[in-house]
Amino acid sequence: MVTGYGPDVDVAAAGFEVQAFVTLEIAQGALEDVQRDLEAIPGLLEAHATTGSGDVLCRVAASSNEGLQQILVDLNRSSAIVRSTSVVALSQLVPWRTLPLLESEAAPGAGRSAMNRPPDRVSQHESLPAASGTVDDRGGNVR
Repeated sequence: MVTGYGPDVDVAAAGFEVQAFVTLEIAQGALEDVQRDLEAIPGLLEAHATTGSGDVLCRVAASSNEGLQQILVDLNRSSAIVRSTSVVALSQLVPWRTLPLLESEAAPGAGRSAMNRPPDRVSQHESLPAASGTVDDRGGNVR
């Protein structure tokens, strides 16, 4: 269940305060080419293949609007990307979290016994025991 170990980096505090979400429409059957092109862009934080009007949803970060513009230019250099649409994130309303999901959907007997405790005994901000260290509620990192 735990997929990695910290550190959790606050990219805004590291100087990359401009963050955006970019939807990509790609050429038919070009997902592997797009993946390779995306991995070459340092400002790309994550990318997901999606359903709907776009094919890939990316999260990017830059130190300035000019840096964001360069990331968008770099994205559009890929011959596999037909069109991109971006929206700038103004603020984060809910940070990445997993604990509420685990508390609400954990199968009986799955994981450690803390998941099976009544909700009043495990708060949203409490860490659950793991095999080594603790699992936080921002992505399952063990510290």
